[in-house]
Amino acid sequence: MTSEIMKAANQQSRDKAKAEGKGFFGQWADQMKGVYGYSRRYLAMQPSAILAETPGNFALDNNSISEIKLKEKLIREDHQGIYELEVQIHSTAGKYEYTMDQDDACIKLFKQVYGERVKTPFGHFSKSIHINF
Repeated sequence: MTSEIMKAANQQSRDKAKAEGKGFFGQWADQMKGVYGYSRRYLAMQPSAILAETPGNFALDNNSISEIKLKEKLIREDHQGIYELEVQIHSTAGKYEYTMDQDDACIKLFKQVYGERVKTPFGHFSKSIHINF
């Protein structure tokens, strides 16, 4: 997602929360959820539509990927804790680094598709998921 897309998703969530009468913290919470919800729409999109959405989007062939390193990063510490997922992809075309929402379904999908090519810290990934090697 480009910074422009993220700003638009944030603004849309903030406006909706404000229209619902939520205060500052309610708007902020909805804004955090809004980006996550917006990014999940890619799961239902055709790959060709995702590639065409923004200039510069590209695809890597699955067989060109030699390793994917996943690492959790705490971005907000409170009673729940909010994490991001740092993703490092090594392929024949180069090394790519991304940040995405921490989502157990995505982690499981990475393991399902790429198997042993996915590397996580010491087999334990988060409080809610344990990946056995």
